[in-house]
Amino acid sequence: MVPLVLFSDDTSGNRSKKWHKFESWFLSLAGLPRHQNTRLENIHFVCCSDSVSPLDLSGPIAQELTNLETEGAPVFDAFYQEVVLVIAPLIVIVCDNPRASDLLNHLGSTALKYCRICLTTRTENPDTVGILRTKEEALQHIAEIKSKSTEQEKIESRKAVGLREDENPL
Repeated sequence: MVPLVLFSDDTSGNRSKKWHKFESWFLSLAGLPRHQNTRLENIHFVCCSDSVSPLDLSGPIAQELTNLETEGAPVFDAFYQEVVLVIAPLIVIVCDNPRASDLLNHLGSTALKYCRICLTTRTENPDTVGILRTKEEALQHIAEIKSKSTEQEKIESRKAVGLREDENPL
């Protein structure tokens, strides 16, 4: 078993990410010792694009990682001198706050329910955690947003629950 960590961010060769921004995905092994997991030889490039959104890139990545976790991959083991089956579950996706909001279809700080983890609102005490968001509830809210007949109703519904109705392979 080889647990994986996936990392996603927008990168740029310029000082500002405003110009020539790339959506990048990288992979590392979760079982490495702490002092090893930031070394360049242990960070593996997955993909990047300057014209495809992070959600569109995540679809094929999610499909491949699901196959690695459920079916595994045959790999030659040099120690045992034979082919072994490697199962590679994804442990976590590491990203900054804006990317996490993108990956979760969350509106970010513009929403009334601004927290991507719980359903707290701006009028509640910011030091308390509200009811945690669940995938099932998020999918239900997204379906409700899609069912609205006018764009104004969709905008109000998006702000009320803090979600966008984008297709999301994750």
